[in-house]
Amino acid sequence: MGGNFNLTPAKPASLTQEEEEILAKVLEAVRHIKFGYIQITIQDGRVVQIDRTEKQRFTGR
Repeated sequence: MGGNFNLTPAKPASLTQEEEEILAKVLEAVRHIKFGYIQITIQDGRVVQIDRTEKQRFTGR
């Protein structure tokens, strides 16, 4: 697993302004995290929250 991923998705012409803003926020969260996870909460088919939990790893040196 692992590897490099292209995080710039093709932009369909049908995205609304709100969808573009949400997509930009998700992309920003992905680009600024090194270890951890991003959770997207959806209610009634709409993104209502983006949580980013970043883990900090320390070596035992």
